[in-house]
Amino acid sequence: MKNIIFLFAVLLIAESSFSQQMNTKPELPKQDYLKKSKRQRITSGFLLGGGFLCASVGVQLGGKSVSGFSQVAGGVMIISGLAAMGTSIPLFIISFVTKSKGMRMSFNNQAVPQVINSSLVYKIIPSINFKINL
Repeated sequence: MKNIIFLFAVLLIAESSFSQQMNTKPELPKQDYLKKSKRQRITSGFLLGGGFLCASVGVQLGGKSVSGFSQVAGGVMIISGLAAMGTSIPLFIISFVTKSKGMRMSFNNQAVPQVINSSLVYKIIPSINFKINL
């Protein structure tokens, strides 16, 4: 009896793991690319501003003090601020590339002319538009 219940449970788990979902939402790549680009742009702006703030505090901290610890802390803050500003530059470039990729691709319905019973009828077909700049 235990074997039958165990076998039934394994079959239920196997059936649910190999079946397809019925209510999948259609993907919207244009909106996804634009959201991703905006997030990347905001992140790179924070890195640039935070890095500038950190480097300027490091310059102020290291320049005023005479103790060795403050000069080391100032140097570390300057280097970390410059590193943060350096990492913001590729993120700005990647956000521009992502935005241009999203602007090139779009989903819409296009009306395609077809002849049915000797009359011209426009049938709507879902399509993907992809712009290629030459």
